[in-house]
Amino acid sequence: MMENIAKRIDHTLLKPDASEKSMLALCEEAKTYHFASVCINPCWVSLASQALKGSDVKVCTVIGFPLGATLPEVKAFETSRAIENGAHEVDMVINIGALKGNQDERVKEDIEAVVLAAKGRALVKVILETCLLSDDEIKRASLLAAHAGADFVKTSTGFSSGGGSKHPCGSANAGDGWAGYRCESKRRHSRSEDRALDAGSRSDADRCQQRCEDCPRREIKKRCSCFQLIFFF
Repeated sequence: MMENIAKRIDHTLLKPDASEKSMLALCEEAKTYHFASVCINPCWVSLASQALKGSDVKVCTVIGFPLGATLPEVKAFETSRAIENGAHEVDMVINIGALKGNQDERVKEDIEAVVLAAKGRALVKVILETCLLSDDEIKRASLLAAHAGADFVKTSTGFSSGGGSKHPCGSANAGDGWAGYRCESKRRHSRSEDRALDAGSRSDADRCQQRCEDCPRREIKKRCSCFQLIFFF
């Protein structure tokens, strides 16, 4: 069971005081246990890419993290540079204030800027920060991400007032045929049409395994996250 879970984990270190030594240790652990990826801040992408060269571990980084209150062109530039440095996946934070102010087109354009910068080069996951949103806002944000061409939606950065839970998944699911729930401890589980990762709520191995088993489309890809819930589009 543990080997099965390991292949679904995004091994994550996003602390601001993380050092080169700790990043290299993270990469070594990811290679040893064959985790799905390492998730790190952009300044460490080049280092991680070199450290993981020749392994089956992907490099994931964060964009506009953790507040999301950055200009779209800045997020796009950050995305391009991260991919050039070796990132295979980017996790961007939406413009939360714009969403809460009902500026849906602004939110969509913000996501589109990152999707365009990553097109054909990296997967794009959109972090909603659901602890700050109402059910309606979660649903709107999820649909905006889908329409903008993102690959995944995630619930949480883990740096705000709360983490992920199964409830936000239900909100995005409501009435739209969304399938999806996952568990995360820095990782992923899968579904082909709708993707959501549950971030911020650590679970032990048994709970993680159970969440993976609960996923209705677990046969598609099998990546899980004990910290984030993810919907697949």
